[in-house]
Amino acid sequence: MQTKCEFQLRHPVSAEAYPLSASLVSETAASPVTEKRKLVIMMHGWGADGADLSALAPQLTPHLEQCAFFFPDAPFPCSANPFGREWFALNSPDIQSEEIAKNCSASRWILHQMIQGCVTDLGYAAEEIWVGGFSQGGMMACDGGLSYPDQLGGIFCLSGGLLGEVEKNQSVHTPILLCHGEADMVVSPLIFQQTEAKLTQAGFNPTSHLVSGLGHGIDHMILTHLLSFLR
Repeated sequence: MQTKCEFQLRHPVSAEAYPLSASLVSETAASPVTEKRKLVIMMHGWGADGADLSALAPQLTPHLEQCAFFFPDAPFPCSANPFGREWFALNSPDIQSEEIAKNCSASRWILHQMIQGCVTDLGYAAEEIWVGGFSQGGMMACDGGLSYPDQLGGIFCLSGGLLGEVEKNQSVHTPILLCHGEADMVVSPLIFQQTEAKLTQAGFNPTSHLVSGLGHGIDHMILTHLLSFLR
């Protein structure tokens, strides 16, 4: 089953509306109504769009029950790729700069309003929603997920990381998955290690996997770790 969902995201300061639409994909078999359902919001990397990750759904959904995937498009045109999108500006050559960390935090409202839209429009409870993403999408998941005021089901970050400090609105028991390629030349594995340390120091217990030989991407091993996490 595939349905189309559209949300109007409104910035609380500028009051400028950005349309955000993506497919909500669910191909899982029916399971007992007593089993808790799950919605996974999965955000793409810088310069891509929701379609870039939606091909993962057929690889994951046959192994999950009562699970749907939401692959949204970021609301902003990518500054370096007019055909792609971005969640926040990368206006510094140093991805670990304070400026980019502030840009990421300033865009957390996008994820917060997506989650709220899934709660109010689709009827999911916040604790049934898992947020994650790849690269810049993973950075958004870390910042926006940890700062969301209601308890979420889980947070995962693939080849990204937490750029700022931990804003601890989630329970320390919230499941968190961090996966990164050991040979990543785009987002340094050092960010993965720093994210793991920040979360651990804040009382969380993240599940962390540094994949040998992997660059900036998602391979079979990453999907295996993600599937295990979502199950």
